[in-house]
Amino acid sequence: MGLVQIPNPALADVTNKVASPAALRSVKRAQKQLSDLQPVAAADDFVQVKAFLRTPPFSDVRKNCFVIVRGGDEGPMAEELQSTYKAFIASIEKIDSTASLGMRGRKIPEIQLSEEYLLVESSINDFIKVAEEATLLPLE
Repeated sequence: MGLVQIPNPALADVTNKVASPAALRSVKRAQKQLSDLQPVAAADDFVQVKAFLRTPPFSDVRKNCFVIVRGGDEGPMAEELQSTYKAFIASIEKIDSTASLGMRGRKIPEIQLSEEYLLVESSINDFIKVAEEATLLPLE
């Protein structure tokens, strides 16, 4: 019978803290790519919105944001990091849901996707602003 190794939660936080700068760079790449979504959303192209959300680097943004949140989990900015993360993810889920409904033939007001794009844009900006500060904090 072999030994079962129980993961050390402190080690996981340190690993995420060390990985946070790379994750933040990836989130910033997704932020730059986000401008490509604006004309697609303005044109109410539901299929292209869904495709955009599933194309790297944007498709990896949730995973990378979570690494940053876990890295700052016990830091002084943990609550703000968590709330901006939740707001950003909620905005992505909202635009994705709207695109799904539009693809299935539901009547979506013309300006709705554009407004949801602006919400995604502002929430990623808010998250990155907090994440930049949180990743600068030294390891404890």
